[in-house]
Parts: sequence; C-alpha cells; structure tokens
Amino acid sequence: MLALASPVAAQEAEPAEMDQAIAVPAPEAPRPWFVSVGVGAAVRLDATRPAAARFVEEAGLHFDGTPVGPFLALLLAEDASNYYSMQIGLRLGWDLEILRRDFSIVVSPSLGAAFAFDTEPGYAYGLVQPALGVGLLLLSRMLAIWVRPVGVDIYLGQRVSAGWAAVAGATIAF
Repeated sequence: MLALASPVAAQEAEPAEMDQAIAVPAPEAPRPWFVSVGVGAAVRLDATRPAAARFVEEAGLHFDGTPVGPFLALLLAEDASNYYSMQIGLRLGWDLEILRRDFSIVVSPSLGAAFAFDTEPGYAYGLVQPALGVGLLLLSRMLAIWVRPVGVDIYLGQRVSAGWAAVAGATIAF
C-alpha cells in the first residue's frame, strides 16, 4: 500500500534537517604559512651588555595546514642598544589551542636555535632559546596577537652565558 506524507509531516521534518545543517561548521580555509613581527626587550644576565630593544621577525609553516599545531619558522632577531646583535636561525614549536569560540587562545612552547653575532666586540656565537608565549587568534584564525614573556637566551661561544627576552607582536596566517 502506498502512503503519502501529509504536508504537515513534511514541514515538521524540515526544521530537524535545517538544525543539523546549521550545527555543522563550514570547513576552515587552510592557512599553513605565517609571518610574525614583534618588539620587546632583551637583557643579558651576566651584565656584559646593557638592556636592548629586541626586534623579531619570523616566517614559517604549520605542518598540519592550520594556524595551530606544530610549526617551523625561519627566525631573525636583532638587539639594538649601544651595540647591535643579530640572530639568524630556526624556531620549532607547537601552538596549543586551549579555548576556541569566535576567537581562540593558544599557548605556544618553542625552541629556537640560531647563529648570532655582536658588532661590539665583534664575536660570533650560537644561541639556543627555549620560550613560552600565549596568543589570541582572531578573524577566523587569520590574525594572532601574542606575547612571549618567557624567552631564555643561552649564549654558546667563547664562554657560556644567559639572557632573558620578552617580546609582543602580531602574526598573519595565509
């Protein structure tokens, strides 16, 4: 026997289907690449150099194709005071998303390794920097505003010394 659904029954089925369609978020556009800039301060703990302004630039890739997860970045950092120092290297880290709403909050542990040199007295050395930052992802995770208050600079050269760096900045993912 063939049964026909009444128009009332068909109308009742539509809202449930619409609710399911609304509940499924649209797929996020891949944005694996990023560029970051930041500014802050750097202090050498052995007092061989005065405190300096630190400028940081990074360009990198998130391995999973989204603005969170593991990443590798080319790192360029400059310290400027009565001397000039430049660090060129790589930063490996992980952006851990701890809250996601219309915005996201991420915690970012990382480890940087760089070749560095100072203009005064003119020596080169290796630099290792374990760091921890926190960021706010906005505009569908395309823009990040971040602060990296923990950056321990370990200088490896003619002698071993340490420093502290804190920077804040912004990142664009594309």
